[in-house]
Amino acid sequence: METKLITAAKKGDPSEIQKHLDDGLRRDRSGMTALMWAAMKGHSDCVRILVDLEVGLQEQNGQTALQFAASNGHTSSVAILLPGEAGMRRNNGETALMLAAQGGHTKCVSLLYEYEVGMQDEKGWTALMHTVHWGFLSCAQILLSEVGMISTFEQNNETSLTALLLAKGKGHQRLIKLLRPYEQGLIGRPACISDSLISSQHPLEGSVKQDLNTKTTGTIRLSSPKEPWPLLLAAIIGDIKQAKRNLNDIGMQTQRGETALMYAAAHGHLDVVKLLLTREQGMQDVTGRTALCYAIANDNLKCAQCLLGEADIRDTQGYGPFDICASEHIVLVKTLLQDLDKRPAVEVALDHGYNMCVVALVAHTFNLRVPVGCTLLMVGVLTHQMNLIEKNLIQKRVQDSRGWTACMYAALVNNLEALRILLPDELGLINNDGNTALLISLESHNFDCAYLLVDEVFAHDASGISQYDRIRALAQLDRYLELQNNLLSYLEALHCIATTQLCFLTREYLLTRLHALLDTDTDPSLNDAIWGTLLGEDEAITILNDIMVKLEEEEDHEESCVVCLSTPPEVIFLQCHHFVVCQNCADQLDPWCPICQAVILGALIPICPSP
Repeated sequence: METKLITAAKKGDPSEIQKHLDDGLRRDRSGMTALMWAAMKGHSDCVRILVDLEVGLQEQNGQTALQFAASNGHTSSVAILLPGEAGMRRNNGETALMLAAQGGHTKCVSLLYEYEVGMQDEKGWTALMHTVHWGFLSCAQILLSEVGMISTFEQNNETSLTALLLAKGKGHQRLIKLLRPYEQGLIGRPACISDSLISSQHPLEGSVKQDLNTKTTGTIRLSSPKEPWPLLLAAIIGDIKQAKRNLNDIGMQTQRGETALMYAAAHGHLDVVKLLLTREQGMQDVTGRTALCYAIANDNLKCAQCLLGEADIRDTQGYGPFDICASEHIVLVKTLLQDLDKRPAVEVALDHGYNMCVVALVAHTFNLRVPVGCTLLMVGVLTHQMNLIEKNLIQKRVQDSRGWTACMYAALVNNLEALRILLPDELGLINNDGNTALLISLESHNFDCAYLLVDEVFAHDASGISQYDRIRALAQLDRYLELQNNLLSYLEALHCIATTQLCFLTREYLLTRLHALLDTDTDPSLNDAIWGTLLGEDEAITILNDIMVKLEEEEDHEESCVVCLSTPPEVIFLQCHHFVVCQNCADQLDPWCPICQAVILGALIPICPSP
């Protein structure tokens, strides 16, 4: 039942309210109090009378008088109710700031900001998200300190909404432009998609297809302006008059080192950029990035052209602005490089040492997607540019983020000329999938490369599986039916090569032993035993064996393992083919041959395999 106090509050009659204060704390059928009605109607005089009597009460949905005032944009009532009800939530977690933001009530948002900024409702939405959803630019500018926050409530199969995604979903172009410098690269993903990668049953499956499809990022985000100074605010909203009035703030930086010039460049406010250019140009944030980086990252061509004086300033990792941004903004970077020097962009980038930029430019020209860590040498191999290969041979043995080498890329694209140059240094290296260039060449049907890479057949991955075993497994898979004939032929060729090498090495070892046995200092009966064995005489081989055992016990260590000096050599090293170490010592060695210091690609015990 509605009391006379509630009726007076609805009408906004302070004198009647004074007469019926005894009805305080009573509610109508909807759970509303007199203070709530006065706040909702914007009767600030009545609110002032009732605030001490009914402050802090909530109706059936959990809404307070402050929230009613905020949702309706009643600034005076909000100011009165703030001290007593700030921070309170509705049943769904919404605050007064969120309700004001939903209605686009800029003055109320400004009042409530200090008390409720950064809070999230039960969906994980912030006040910024609410105002962006409804398309209110002025409120969003006030609430920029909430950028980068991500919702958590699963709704419509989305688990990580940002304000920028909401703006894009609604098509609010001005809000997209405002938020992009802060939230680009923060993505919402469907709840049904797992973070884990589905790996193949076979180690080769998908390795080639995925390798040139790894997207790198040049995304740069501004930090949210938690406590912006006047010049910074002017730079964000593009207010040139306010910027001119606050030039005393020149040189101030956020905790991350960002300047007003960086914010102006990111937001594309050309007039503010020109105003601040001579005063803040060359300043760097904590990562070493300049205003030029922020201009490029947000596709602001005209601002970037003004800032080309920062082109050669490197970040803390030694990369220039064009290196950092090229992968995501290649067309803009290409234009700026040609503005910098009226020559082809690749030549300019090479002369300035923008190596990552060169990689991106060449990849763009040849329509390639290169993985993180791809070098100029790799790009030269992929594009068959011998001049680029020859200039960057210092990058041999470098592996990208997937463990691929230039040699592997040569095998992938059948670049035989590059492969011959790279083989001596990169033979036997294994990528993150446990594959060598040999397996990559086979899966790519590049058998000319595969025959050059034959020595990699003995290389083992971290789990001890040899490339030979992987090739045999590959030949049995149904999905590689078209490869089977070639693979089987290749396996036969491998067997012939291995058998030939084994026979040669075994014969050489046998001749060495025979020379030792026929030494003049040995037992005179040895000759008889050898000839008897060759002629097939009874028990001659037993006699010869006894003599050899006796001699082995007496001989020095000239033909023993060079490590332990006791056991005969048992292991052949690949690729150098030295036969100087026993199996036990070979297992404990570093991956270098003790004789020639060559990298050991694999080891072979000289026992001929069955066909």
